[in-house]
Amino acid sequence: MKGLLSTFDVTQTAKRTRENIADKAKDMKDSGDSTTNSLISELGRDLSMEYLACCPGFKSVIFGGEELYKLRRQLGIVEHWVYFSCNRAEWEAFDTVGYKFRSLPPILASECFKCCDMESLAVATKLLVFGREVQSLSVYKYSVVTDSWVYVVTPNTPRCLFASGNHNEIAIVAGGCDSKGKILGSAEMYKSNTGMWQPLPSLNTPRKLCSGVDGEVGNPKVLTSGEVFDMKTNVWVEILNMLPGHIVEGVDENALAATRSPLLLAVVKNALYAAYHEEMLLKKYNKSLNI
Repeated sequence: MKGLLSTFDVTQTAKRTRENIADKAKDMKDSGDSTTNSLISELGRDLSMEYLACCPGFKSVIFGGEELYKLRRQLGIVEHWVYFSCNRAEWEAFDTVGYKFRSLPPILASECFKCCDMESLAVATKLLVFGREVQSLSVYKYSVVTDSWVYVVTPNTPRCLFASGNHNEIAIVAGGCDSKGKILGSAEMYKSNTGMWQPLPSLNTPRKLCSGVDGEVGNPKVLTSGEVFDMKTNVWVEILNMLPGHIVEGVDENALAATRSPLLLAVVKNALYAAYHEEMLLKKYNKSLNI
């Protein structure tokens, strides 16, 4: 039929194209030209992508590891995913660039883990979910690259009810309590590229049921202070009266704090926001005035 290529014609066309690519690449190599822009433009975008999809080297870069994501970060290309869970051990991701939802595979964990409270932390291309087994605390990791969950090494000091924050390829967990309920003042750094935990200096004040983001830690218990970790000096700096106490008439503040969930925190353009879900308020922290 006029306007369409037969199977034979397509095969011959592909063969001639491959020969042209080889000749073009040889000419570029002989001339010392290492650019590939002119090579790709000869094929056109669609045909170039088809050939790349069949190239083992190209596929190994896409599906074989973190190299592509490292290159994208170096170029300043960032695609944010928002993770959330409405059912135990079932997670969804929202792609803020493609503006679509995606279901993650289920966590292949024990029933004990699925039924206990969980805490989560996203760092680079990973999602860490902290939970409890029968005799210990445990952590599962989801990878965007492999689209799968694996059991990973727990922090040097396993913990729950902690504060956490992330920055690029690292994450920090601080405070919380251990499996016996002891309130912790220790802190650790997780490196996404190695999957290992590194001890950090301890907090000035042990705390649990605390909130954190980008290294800032606060505790909506009796404590009204917050702590900020300085990556350059490797020191925790305490900020007194950072969080005002919650006063409810006729209710003991300590009893109220024991049942209240930690604040929901977020940093947008270097500004710290806190969501008070009980009061349905969103507040912005003023660093200069400490309010």
